[in-house]
Amino acid sequence: MLVLTSMLGVCMMFPVIFVMIYIWNKFRKLSNLLTIQKPCCRPFPEYTVAHLADALRPETKFSGVHFKRWQVKVNLWLNATGVFWASNGKPEGNLTADELKRFTDANTMFVGAVIGALSERLCDVYMHIAYAKELWDALNAKFGASDTGSELYVMENFHDIKMVDNRSVVEQAHEIQCIVKEQSS
Repeated sequence: MLVLTSMLGVCMMFPVIFVMIYIWNKFRKLSNLLTIQKPCCRPFPEYTVAHLADALRPETKFSGVHFKRWQVKVNLWLNATGVFWASNGKPEGNLTADELKRFTDANTMFVGAVIGALSERLCDVYMHIAYAKELWDALNAKFGASDTGSELYVMENFHDIKMVDNRSVVEQAHEIQCIVKEQSS
């Protein structure tokens, strides 16, 4: 009888042991989730100047309007790529072969980048210019000067502004500030 009782007790313990093991495994996995783990922190070797330059590339091609805005974006982009200095022209004096190659490479990248950032219509007009200084000066001469027609358009927009009730005052004031800024630049 004692043997039967002990065997019955052992048989009844098996399900309890299995349940305890099951709960233990679940709790162990849960405890790993509840701990605060240090995030994987690495230095940023994959972010380079090339990535920054790519991020600074103008999103839209220049079509002849908002030249000053486009010019600032292209200036930042070409400075990040390290070729904007070519817009000053070929350095004076005798150049070594390495200096000449450096200038030629920077000039080619500058002209290619600027031509690539122009609309198709403007590309056709300026693609014959082979030197960065000539190209930058030509664009400044054509679009950098104040355009009377553009000023009249901006002034007309400014005079046509009406405050409306269904938009916030801050949003409408921001539009007015943008028009004034466009007029003054």
